[in-house]
Amino acid sequence: MEAAGEELFDWSHISRTHLCEASLRLLAALGAEPRFPGEVAGIEALVGRVAEGRPGEPMDFAVEPASELPRYRGEHLVWVSPAADGRLRLRHETGESLASEAVTLRPDGRLGEFETIAGFGVPEAELTDQAHADRETVERRIREREDHEANARPDIDEGQRRFRTEHLLRVVAAPPQDPAGPVASFVALYETGVIVYYLVPRPPEVELETDDPWAEPLEAAMTPEIELSDGQGTTYEVVDLDYLDPNAPLLRASQSFAPAVSPTSTRLTIGFKTASVEIELGPA
Repeated sequence: MEAAGEELFDWSHISRTHLCEASLRLLAALGAEPRFPGEVAGIEALVGRVAEGRPGEPMDFAVEPASELPRYRGEHLVWVSPAADGRLRLRHETGESLASEAVTLRPDGRLGEFETIAGFGVPEAELTDQAHADRETVERRIREREDHEANARPDIDEGQRRFRTEHLLRVVAAPPQDPAGPVASFVALYETGVIVYYLVPRPPEVELETDDPWAEPLEAAMTPEIELSDGQGTTYEVVDLDYLDPNAPLLRASQSFAPAVSPTSTRLTIGFKTASVEIELGPA
């Protein structure tokens, strides 16, 4: 069923949206110049000036000559090549198959008609050595991703089951703390991990205002760095986080950790950046 769903999935809409965003970045890099470069070296220099964009939303570019068959790397990539009359030709490779979407971009920002390219756009007998090598690369990387997903699936399933109710052992309240900073309210101990629930004072509105369009000051305030210590040298890693009430004076949030706290541990220290609190666990 999953394979059939993947075959029916239409990447063209995503690719065309990606090409529109790539066009904006290239236009910004072009600046006041009346034409795009007409040679590979000039386009490489242009691509080198493209802004990185929002963290977590990368856009990678590569340059290809205009007179050769399309290149493929098996990656999420925008290929750029020179076109006539000072234009660029942009082609988006999803990395999921030997197919791509292409469009031409004028220096005034106008786009041409979108074009879907199946494979290399020529019969099998006309494929070059580079095209054969690119096809092998794409097929290999698809197999590698499928193998990685298959190997990662047990870990994903374990993570989804980790904090189910049947694994809950008990809940332990934290002692009073200074409300000026993050306050741990209680911990939920599971056979498979531990969840720390806490409150964070909502930052003043002036601190939430920023000129950085990618900054998330409220989210950053709700997810402070937490270190756990059980006195036994256990290394705890964050496996999930959650937060509620972003408009409340006190922001409620939680961070989940693995592994579980040992039954022989009698205390758990929760360390925030500005303070720490020790919770007496008592006998299991």
